[in-house]
Amino acid sequence: MRIMFVDDERRRMRLYVEELQDNGHEVLFEDNVDSALAVIEDPTRHFDLLVLDISMPPGETFEFEDTRGGARTGLALYDKIRGLRPDLKIVALTSVAERRVVEQLTRENPRLCLFLRKPENLPFLFAQKVETFLSRTADTDNL
Repeated sequence: MRIMFVDDERRRMRLYVEELQDNGHEVLFEDNVDSALAVIEDPTRHFDLLVLDISMPPGETFEFEDTRGGARTGLALYDKIRGLRPDLKIVALTSVAERRVVEQLTRENPRLCLFLRKPENLPFLFAQKVETFLSRTADTDNL
């Protein structure tokens, strides 16, 4: 599977990316919302899954929107991506975002969105949960 991983903490997330790669996935890492959105908007690029940090600097894309100091930048990007790719599976990953806001996203469409907290998920546990999410959603995709 092709995965795009968007997080402003490249160094901290390296082990998470490596776990996904060790599981056989091709992973593209973007460390800002501007480059991530450019990739998503490129019609020649395809991804099966997006791993998205919720709390990131707003970049130029969202500099004039209320992202609460970056705490909701990923949510703004999530909404933009949903408009472009409504069927893209997304793992919302965060350590500081308001849990109830992100949980609302997963309740709206649990087949397409999974919420995970960074401190509670070591890289290998994160990769296991992603695999479970992908296999669960693959089962419903074939119905």
